[in-house]
Amino acid sequence: MAEATIVGPKRFIDRTFEEALELLEEIRSYILYEERTDRQGLPPAARVRQSLEATRMTARLTNVMAWLLLQKAAVAGEIDPDEPMKAENRLGGREACMDPLEGPIEDLPARMLELLDKSQRMYVRVARLDDMMAKSA
Repeated sequence: MAEATIVGPKRFIDRTFEEALELLEEIRSYILYEERTDRQGLPPAARVRQSLEATRMTARLTNVMAWLLLQKAAVAGEIDPDEPMKAENRLGGREACMDPLEGPIEDLPARMLELLDKSQRMYVRVARLDDMMAKSA
């Protein structure tokens, strides 16, 4: 029965894992090489907001990666197939990670907005899958 639950999403999980790794690298590169330059021209309030949004973007990807790794471990037989269905193993950080951008976005750099959007869309997709799998368990 657990096999039937996991087989359908396996392809989604594998693709999403690869996409998450790519996005993680994009975000890492942005934070290391572009964010500081982008921040220099911003007013103080926008700098704080940029830092907060970068943290939220990182939290989204951290939670997504942790969830995907747990799913992959279950599919590979490394852990009990029911382990990902436990409440404590559901996708974390929903309150902070699902919140859309609030306030004026024109203060944030275009590249930051692009990465925020990508991380939000990925998080929402994984949250939907997490919800679907929890309902079927």
